[in-house]
Amino acid sequence: MARIERWIHSIKHECLDHFIVFGERHLRYLINEYVDYYHEFRPHQGLGNTPSS
Repeated sequence: MARIERWIHSIKHECLDHFIVFGERHLRYLINEYVDYYHEFRPHQGLGNTPSS
């Protein structure tokens, strides 16, 4: 449960707080782009603060 809460906090503060969402389609696009960023470019503590590639 803590991991889900942390992810929701991350997407909210790192992504959604910076955009005005214009409908569900736009929200889905923003979430998909953030997920790609989160998994490819964002440093993670468990990975030695380096992106996983």
